[in-house]
Amino acid sequence: MSRWGGQDQDDPKGNAGTALRDAVQAGDAATVRIMLDNKMDIKIIDYDFRGLLHYACAAGHKKITKMLIGNGANPKVVDRWGHEPLMDAINQNRPNVVKLLKNCQVHIKIQ
Repeated sequence: MSRWGGQDQDDPKGNAGTALRDAVQAGDAATVRIMLDNKMDIKIIDYDFRGLLHYACAAGHKKITKMLIGNGANPKVVDRWGHEPLMDAINQNRPNVVKLLKNCQVHIKIQ
């Protein structure tokens, strides 16, 4: 298992999970699509419990956010600070991603 929490059967060192996270962060939708089509683990998390959706939302990558949700990414996953991807989109002033998440019925739980 890689430090990102995911493991690819063909890559026991976890480099494929890191490559997927890097593609998400870079906004490389074509590479993300290829990796998702090849059944990459979208539930990978990093050492701060941040998932791929956290990275996509914080960076404002609407198309990738939509792809991840469409492939089963959990929009309610919480990182080690208690933040959901929606909160990251709000904090980073990503209104298009906020609107997308709200249209997907994702709401913030106020504690």
